[in-house]
Amino acid sequence: MAKDVGYDLQVKYFQLLNGNITHSSAVVAVYDEPPVSPVYPFIQFGFRTAVDYVTKQDFGQEVTFTLWVVDRFSGNAGNRDKINAITTEITKIIRGRPVFTMAGWNVVTSTLEIINFSKEPTDTYTYWRNEVRFRHKIQQTT
Repeated sequence: MAKDVGYDLQVKYFQLLNGNITHSSAVVAVYDEPPVSPVYPFIQFGFRTAVDYVTKQDFGQEVTFTLWVVDRFSGNAGNRDKINAITTEITKIIRGRPVFTMAGWNVVTSTLEIINFSKEPTDTYTYWRNEVRFRHKIQQTT
């Protein structure tokens, strides 16, 4: 019977990233949903898509998983240095060799699909964000 890999993949991302990304000697927090007053910069889980691929022998999915790397600056000043450095570290971990493993799943490929930068000004802060999306081909083994 085919299973959905989404929960297992999110748990694995958390295990891989939580406590393993630092910037300026500080650990960068990883959130599903950030608290009201997060410490910046941080990593937030974003959207996931999944498309089944099924053969006579295999159940599998091609899955995208999006992360947002978010920083905040007073007024409209700021730069991309922190979020770009964090994005680089995330990419090294997720695309590392050998490809990461998950119980019950065979992660065949992990590729970087897109990095998309955006800047959102408010009355008091400017938020700088990298959207980082990975694509995985994953086969069910159990």
